[in-house]
Amino acid sequence: MNFENGELNGIKKTNVFIIIFIMALLPLIVRVYLVTIPHSLRVFWGSFIYIDFFSFYKMVWLLVMSSILFFGFLIYIFRNKLIKTGYYIPLYIFSLFAVLSAVLSEYSFVIWYGLPIRHESLLVLLAYIFLVIAAINLIEDRKTNKIVMGALFISSTVLAVHGLMQFFGFDFFLTDIGRRLIASEELKSFVNEFYLRHSEKRAIYSTMYNPNYVGSYGAMLVPLVLGFYINSRKLKKYLIYGTLSVLLFAFLVGSQSRAGMVGFMAGLFVLVLIMRRRLLKKWLPALIILVVFALVLTGMDVYSVDDVIGEIVSPTTEPDLIEEELERPPLRDIRAEGSRLTIETAVSELNLSYEDGLLRFSDEEGERISYSVDRLRGNIYLDDDKYRGHSFLLNPDVSRIEWNYDGRETVFKYQDGEFYMEGMRGNHYEIEHVPSWGFSGYERLGSGRGYIWSRSIPMLRDTLILGYGPDAYALYFPQEDVVGKRVHINTARIMVDKPHNLYLQKALNTGLPSLLVLLALWGYYLLQSVRLYGDADFSRWRPVVGAAIAAAVAGYLAAGFFNDSVVSVAPVFWTLLGIGIGVNIRYKRSR
Repeated sequence: MNFENGELNGIKKTNVFIIIFIMALLPLIVRVYLVTIPHSLRVFWGSFIYIDFFSFYKMVWLLVMSSILFFGFLIYIFRNKLIKTGYYIPLYIFSLFAVLSAVLSEYSFVIWYGLPIRHESLLVLLAYIFLVIAAINLIEDRKTNKIVMGALFISSTVLAVHGLMQFFGFDFFLTDIGRRLIASEELKSFVNEFYLRHSEKRAIYSTMYNPNYVGSYGAMLVPLVLGFYINSRKLKKYLIYGTLSVLLFAFLVGSQSRAGMVGFMAGLFVLVLIMRRRLLKKWLPALIILVVFALVLTGMDVYSVDDVIGEIVSPTTEPDLIEEELERPPLRDIRAEGSRLTIETAVSELNLSYEDGLLRFSDEEGERISYSVDRLRGNIYLDDDKYRGHSFLLNPDVSRIEWNYDGRETVFKYQDGEFYMEGMRGNHYEIEHVPSWGFSGYERLGSGRGYIWSRSIPMLRDTLILGYGPDAYALYFPQEDVVGKRVHINTARIMVDKPHNLYLQKALNTGLPSLLVLLALWGYYLLQSVRLYGDADFSRWRPVVGAAIAAAVAGYLAAGFFNDSVVSVAPVFWTLLGIGIGVNIRYKRSR
């Protein structure tokens, strides 16, 4: 059979259609599902069900379509040999470490179904790897590339339009038709509750749950479309790709994702690096699109109730945080020794003891602090102005103490001569410090990412060979670090379910060696792309597609320094990577 001229037989058409489904339709799926939480995980959830909107059915359809593709692909390579390339080696090695990490994990439910909320199970990771291999072999000619890219661009247009509707206060999923599409009759009430709760801040999350994942998607798609825009030859193509790039840029801006903007800049840098000579000839279209981007950014900032430009372009720095904290002394530490609890802020130290059902307060010098009690509500207020921001509420029947500081509530329980702090799902934890590394004084940067990274890095000592298991990060993160959570991310009750870093995620879930082989794969691919297309003739289609995909891959990987992998976005990345590798292989052989 001859495929070089773009002839598609039935098997290949079916396989390509499945890839299109995964790239273009999978990200659009939203459907309410009640996830049953197994007993072993209820300490993390405090409930036996979880209401999922964005991940479960994406996982299901990814596995279903990947399974069909697997058998179709076996038939295809039986008749047409697998392309020979060293790119398979790191993919196979990563798969091996993922499987071994899964087999030895103690949480079988998470390994096979993924963590509720996320659903990136072992089978999902293997599906990603298989998508790369399939795309390398199947998306080989100009016609197939055009069809696949066209489907992706249509899908991204739908997502961008829906996201911008969210930004401007209208969400399709809150209409009667939208609710019927994503929920059965008995679950429709959950739709209103969820979307109304998330509509308070106009940050686009579309079908991806979290604005950060919209950022990762935009970091891929904007540079990808710009690659086609810059190499357009006809006015019609300029208008199509220019309009789509503006839509997607607005989609990215509306997410207010700093990670997405970092990824976009990285993707743009790679695109300029590869197409620098082409841009000298195409400077006018490039200038026009940059001016339009600037207008979009300014217009959305003016319309938004939030400071969009401030959030994205000029995020709060650590000195800014310190300056803000001088107005309201920040919490620095919480310590406990027996019946004595110490609360330390930037300007004072408050000691609290609980004896015979009564609270006693003293300062850092041990001097007693008097207090008054609100007889109506029972709130305790300290008389010293230095502690004006503190208030307490005691329930002596259960030795429960509610402490309110800076508008945030923290609950302590006194039991068996020790203080405990209430954490996630109402669980009580000992007040102690956990191992940390780096980011001292910078834990609050990046919406608490500094804190999460500082507690995640010490976990690497346990994953030098094999990881904790696919999607198992949250089960091994020191969730008992109630002090760190309260001090650095303002609440002890939150469950840290992700590392907010693609590279830490891989190293911890599937082992450090699995990360190293992926770094080798991604690094070699990007380096090869720069070398191949830096002096290429962009009148040919492969350099255009290859350079655009390399920019998209770079954008996603740069955003990955602040975001992690998620089933809403990752299938698009891995498929694009496979297409890009296939284009590189064939272009190199044709030179």
